[in-house]
Amino acid sequence: MSKHDQHRPQGDEESMSEEQLAEAERASFAALDRLSQEVQQAPPLQLDWERVEARLMTRIAAGESGRFEAPVVQLPASSAANDSARQSLSGPQRSRRVWTALAVAAAVLVAGGFALKRPTEAPKAPVAQAGSETLDGDRLEIGRLIQSDNSPVLVKHSGRASWTLAPGGRARLVSTGRYLTVRLEQGVIDASVVPRNLPESFAIQAGETRIAVRGTEFRVDLREQHAKVNVDHGTVVVGQAGEPGETDGWVLHAPAAGEFSLDGAKRGTNLEGSVDAPTVAAEPVVGPIEPTAKQAVAKPAASLSLDAALEQLSGAAQTCFVKETPEVGGVRVSASTQLKIAVTADGKLDWIAFEPPLSPAVESCTRAQMAGVKVSPGSAREAARRVTLGQRH
Repeated sequence: MSKHDQHRPQGDEESMSEEQLAEAERASFAALDRLSQEVQQAPPLQLDWERVEARLMTRIAAGESGRFEAPVVQLPASSAANDSARQSLSGPQRSRRVWTALAVAAAVLVAGGFALKRPTEAPKAPVAQAGSETLDGDRLEIGRLIQSDNSPVLVKHSGRASWTLAPGGRARLVSTGRYLTVRLEQGVIDASVVPRNLPESFAIQAGETRIAVRGTEFRVDLREQHAKVNVDHGTVVVGQAGEPGETDGWVLHAPAAGEFSLDGAKRGTNLEGSVDAPTVAAEPVVGPIEPTAKQAVAKPAASLSLDAALEQLSGAAQTCFVKETPEVGGVRVSASTQLKIAVTADGKLDWIAFEPPLSPAVESCTRAQMAGVKVSPGSAREAARRVTLGQRH
């Protein structure tokens, strides 16, 4: 060893390593700062927060976790330098630096998107058969009629559910908010629903009967007097169509099956597997489903023009809005929406929809008034009107 080496102050090598490490750290944090500034200066992103929430809840329910890799700082090769580097990054100073890096990176991830691991096990989506049509459910309008003639139609709602309408079927999308609902008018639907923390996030309505799921694979076959339900995975509740998320009725735990009347599933028969009866006060009748007795025919309502029908339904929506929308802290709530209706050739009101949607309680209340609306016969047609709803002073 030379005299010069013998007289070199101890700790010079460690000091050099710390300087190199500090320079590398400064470069890494400077790059993060520049990236953070670019994100802050960029125009705000137009995100579909419902879809973001749906996808996030899907992955949370599946037990996934996000993954972040912190910036890597290249350390000198010598063991002494490595020891020095570890000491220089230990304690509160290291914690502050690590949390600063994580905070900046988190801001970048939130502003620019994020990636989660793919679920290890997810419900199998209905398989599109050869020649079948595939639709993006997130782009379908509320009230859209979906028909399958000679081949099935597959509808996909990203991160939420997929369902297939068998050939010869008719279905209509009636709700796309937190509670995704499809009304089956004819035929068979096979559905696969992604598990979510939100109960009854997807439902099929047949007549006045609601078949709601809690993360499952199931089938609904609409017959003349009843709906046949088969549950392959998960749990399904079958009951009176009404407030989403609060269905009280028959609970089928896979594997299970049953046939239920279209009057709110007051009757159930051919029950197979694990099926719990409704908890309502009136005891359900388990037995053959007979045709519903014909009710006394009421005096037919006077026929209305399309404008008059829209006016009547607008009034019903206003009444329901006042009834179902309580004041919050003395603040009166109002809403603006487009009321859309469709009328059949014989003048019957086929469906109504609100865009953007109102609360489920208001929409259910308004739809209950449909029976009293009769339009002059003619060709099948649709109409719409912008309505403003508000609480009375």
